[in-house]
Amino acid sequence: MSVSQHVGYTFTGTAGEKLSYSTDADVCLWVFTPDNQIVKGGDLSKDGKYVIQVAAPEGVKTFNLHLSLGSLQIAVATPTPESSLNIKTQNDNSSNESSAQHDISQEDALQLVQKWYAAKPQIFAPPFETGLVDQLATGKLHTFTTKANGPVEWLRQNDAYYEYNYSEIKRVLDFSTSGKRPYIKIRVSEELYLHGKNGIDKNNSGASTNNLIYFFEKENGIWKIYDYRKVR
Repeated sequence: MSVSQHVGYTFTGTAGEKLSYSTDADVCLWVFTPDNQIVKGGDLSKDGKYVIQVAAPEGVKTFNLHLSLGSLQIAVATPTPESSLNIKTQNDNSSNESSAQHDISQEDALQLVQKWYAAKPQIFAPPFETGLVDQLATGKLHTFTTKANGPVEWLRQNDAYYEYNYSEIKRVLDFSTSGKRPYIKIRVSEELYLHGKNGIDKNNSGASTNNLIYFFEKENGIWKIYDYRKVR
């Protein structure tokens, strides 16, 4: 890459995600939002396709560029102009996680997530079976779901509950057993309704199809769901 040549990459981002990068060369880098505004501070403000432009301030440069986007790590080396970034899902925000393989199969991971969806009507509606959370979840998901100001307690205190018409895993998009925590990426279609004192909350009800990543961690030798998040 020379001073007269800008190299461009694109990636899909979500509002609220944090972008950071490091490089082994003296290069200039700009990140543009989907509406062509420059990103300042690394915080993404919109959903959509972002553009990264890289330029050398002088001379000719070859370089390695490493970027992280929330739980995603991006590695770029010897760039090709106007390329789409090759994004590989990682299991943590750190780029130095272990590459160890874990003894959970895709079938086991999928079955665990299926159990979670099957349990949701009992967890987020009477009888609010938090014992099912103990069986299926650990770490962040367990803490968030069962904490004093978490969703289950909020439903109880507000005489509310979720009704699930269906929850269907449409397909597996990705699966990995490397890194700190294994994960499975799936596409899920779900129809649910939030019932409260004033009837159905239309803002938090209805049918949707989303891509989600579920992370797993062993607790006392048993694989459980550690966390999950919605992705594009």
